[in-house]
Amino acid sequence: MLAVLAAFAPSARGHSAFVEGTPPPGSRLETSPARIGLEFTEPLNRALTKAQLVDARTGRKVATEPVEGEGRQLVLRPTRALASPAAYRVDWHTVSTLDGHALEGSFGLGVRTAAVGGAQRLEQSPLARDGWLRIASRAVFYAALLFFAGGLLAGLVTRASRPPWGWVVPSTAGRSSFAGVDVEQAERAVWRRTRAAGWVAAAAGGLVAVVETIDAADTLSTRAADAYLLSTPSGAARLAAVGATMVALTVLRRRWRVAAVAAAAALLAVAVGGHAGSASPRLLAIGADWLHLAGGAVWAGGIAHIVAAWAPSLRRMSALDRQSVIREVLGGFGRIAMPAFGVVVLAGLATAVLQLGQVQALWQTSYGVALAVKIALVGVIGALSYVHAVRLRPRLLAGVEASPRRERRHWRLLRSEPVVAGAAVAVAALLAVFPLPPRQLLEEATAGGDGGEQASAVPAPAPGELSVAEQAGPWIAAVWIRRDGQRLRGTVRLLDIDAKPVGARVRVARARQRGCGRGCMRFVSAPNRKVLTVHISRGASQHTARVPVRFDPRRTAGARALLRRAHETLDRADSFRIEERLSGGPGSLVTVDYAVRPPSRFRTTVRADNVAERINIGSRAWGRVNGGPWTVDDRLSPVDTSELLPARGHAQHVRFLAVGSQRGRRFADIALTDPGSLEKFGTPFWFRLRIDLATGRPTGMRMVAPGHFMRHRYLAFGEPLDIKPPISR
Repeated sequence: MLAVLAAFAPSARGHSAFVEGTPPPGSRLETSPARIGLEFTEPLNRALTKAQLVDARTGRKVATEPVEGEGRQLVLRPTRALASPAAYRVDWHTVSTLDGHALEGSFGLGVRTAAVGGAQRLEQSPLARDGWLRIASRAVFYAALLFFAGGLLAGLVTRASRPPWGWVVPSTAGRSSFAGVDVEQAERAVWRRTRAAGWVAAAAGGLVAVVETIDAADTLSTRAADAYLLSTPSGAARLAAVGATMVALTVLRRRWRVAAVAAAAALLAVAVGGHAGSASPRLLAIGADWLHLAGGAVWAGGIAHIVAAWAPSLRRMSALDRQSVIREVLGGFGRIAMPAFGVVVLAGLATAVLQLGQVQALWQTSYGVALAVKIALVGVIGALSYVHAVRLRPRLLAGVEASPRRERRHWRLLRSEPVVAGAAVAVAALLAVFPLPPRQLLEEATAGGDGGEQASAVPAPAPGELSVAEQAGPWIAAVWIRRDGQRLRGTVRLLDIDAKPVGARVRVARARQRGCGRGCMRFVSAPNRKVLTVHISRGASQHTARVPVRFDPRRTAGARALLRRAHETLDRADSFRIEERLSGGPGSLVTVDYAVRPPSRFRTTVRADNVAERINIGSRAWGRVNGGPWTVDDRLSPVDTSELLPARGHAQHVRFLAVGSQRGRRFADIALTDPGSLEKFGTPFWFRLRIDLATGRPTGMRMVAPGHFMRHRYLAFGEPLDIKPPISR
């Protein structure tokens, strides 16, 4: 059954991740919605999927009734019109059909008020919903199963002809004792410990199935057990792990080799039901994880067997007997321990690559940090083994520099290995409970793929929050950021020309981060950053956006005053010029030169595929192309002076960025954003304006909008500009 599960369960996406909401996350609605829809990446397990609407201020549940949606959709219908003005939150919960992990998140919307929280949130903490119980039960299960399987697999690997404990308690025909210990009595003790570990593993595996069923279904019932354990590959794998362990216990006395194979099958079931079961490529991920577990069982489980069998008797043994244990027990085990350690390391590296997706995740994500701790613990065990097995043991056996102190150190190092291995197992249990490892988290962040249609969520910045944006190839990298104590916390959203999220990988340099939906990444960074570097990758396309994020939330009023001063200064100017550079994305560029003598004289030169010139004097207009003859063109409308500083109509959220100097003059940078323009004009706008502090004049402007990336340079204030009616030729 396990082979079928591993080979034929779907290998694409392993979690039913949220794609879009209707209304879109972060929406401000003028009327109560008749229904609220949620769409996910995979067909839903209706018994394990739920959503609810709550009042964002009080946390109270709002009465709704479910509506039957299509396979990937979940629909809620409020039983009565939602009160307004009020903010609401939609909480959702799904369960992976492949690895059995629960995913939950939320998004906000507002009725006649701003949404609270705006874009969607994905719960990624392994401690959520009594996670400590899931971690503890898995730690006991893993430790007991590795001990149980380790003894059996070590016997299988050494091709023991008698019951598998010959590598723990060596004996030959006619020898009833070894190292002063009765062989039969020692073997019976090994049998008892192994069987006890097997029963503990079976019981703990059953407990894992129970607590994870409760976590998935929020209850323990026949219906919940059927939906979680009997209807999904992950649930079947959990039951198979317990079943294979029970089979091994049943045949252990009579057919120990069959028991060893059953124990190996239990380890395979653990791999199938874990994160490897939802990774890609799936067979490779499961195979690497199984080899990692099997190698760990032989290596760490074998060490634990030896320590349990011999450590209590060491002080009562003679030096000669202890040397016999070193030579025959540890020496024999060393021949299989080193290859097993190599399997652990190589398979573990392969698993890490498949789970992390990128090297930075090792220190930028909580999962990666925990994995780094586990790697370090394995390294410590390897170092301990090297010292006592390679450095000390040969000298003790040869009698070179042998001393009681050196021998005590040897045994102390050996006894410490199972303790460190236990810590590594505990960390492995923590990793297993994470809802999503980093690579799958990035995949969920691009949920829906290229063909996914998700309405944009461009929320208004909260008080004290900055919203800025910059071009990232053909897309927009928009950032919402705030200071939280000694950290910068924020969200990056990647938007396309329709202001919809882009299915691409988003990575923030030098920051801890986690996905928050398609084209969305939340991050935490150092507080003194001036520029946020955002790396975008989609297939072979690679883009980088550098977004200024240094701002002073206390100077918002000052920023508004500077903006008013810039408007007034431009309106009073006798003359000025503007150099404009306009791009719709990579490979497109239009330059425009404006000469302005308010209130009624303008000259414009546009350079793209050709050169178009235009003169406006009062209500009259002339135009020509590529230096041709001037013609009167009544279709040319008069120039609107308000368009010459486009930020004028979009000053909804103004923030003070920074003060600097350029060519000996001091300037201030301010940022403006107008998310409300998405509803008014069909597109959001972000502006950054540079203002000369001595004169109040604008000197530069950056505008970012979907498919419209523009820079202005303002110059030649008060200089004579010759703008006359053209002479026709």
